[in-house]
Amino acid sequence: MIGADSRCFCGRMTNPPTNQVAPHSCADICSRKRNTCSHSCPLPCHPGPCPPCQVALVVPCPSHNYPLTVKCHMSSNKSTSMTPVCGTDCGRELSCGNMDHMCDSPCHYGPCRPCEIMETVRCYCGNHSKQEACGWNKDKELYSTRIIDGVEEHWKGRYNCGEPCDQFFDCGVHPCKEVSQFKEQG
Repeated sequence: MIGADSRCFCGRMTNPPTNQVAPHSCADICSRKRNTCSHSCPLPCHPGPCPPCQVALVVPCPSHNYPLTVKCHMSSNKSTSMTPVCGTDCGRELSCGNMDHMCDSPCHYGPCRPCEIMETVRCYCGNHSKQEACGWNKDKELYSTRIIDGVEEHWKGRYNCGEPCDQFFDCGVHPCKEVSQFKEQG
C-alpha cells in the first residue's frame, strides 16, 4: 500500500530509516513490557516476541528459604518443573500433624505428599481400634477416659464405632447407653 505509514517493531517510530542490520527497526532499545515480569526488553528493536527475561534475581527456595540466584523468567515460570529449588530434602512437616513425620522428597513447590505411615486409632468408647493413615480424623479427636476394675485408662478417641458407651456414670451404678454424637468421617 503506497503512502501508508509503517511502524518499527517496538512501535515507537513511524517510518523508521532504512537500517541494513535490521530493516524496519528503529535501532533503539526495544523496551517492550513482558507479560511475565516488570522488566522491559533490553535488546535493540527487533521482530517477533521478546526473549525470556535474563535479569538475575535472588529468590528463596520453597522449603528452606535459602537464597537462590536465578534468571527472572525461571522465577516467574508457572511450571513447577522449571522453577528453582535448592536440591536438598524438603524437611517440612507433613499434613498428618505428627511433628516427627517430615517430607523426605527433594525441595519442591506446592504441598508435600500425604503421610504414608499407618497408625492404630481408637473409637470414642475405647472398645475398638483400627489401622488408618497417620493423622486420619485428627480434627475429631477427643480425650477419653474409663475406669475398669478400679483402673483408670486414658486415650484419644477419633471415631464413633456405633456401639453404646456402656461406661458407668460417676455414681458407679448406672451404665451409659448413649451412642456418641460424632459420626465417622471416612
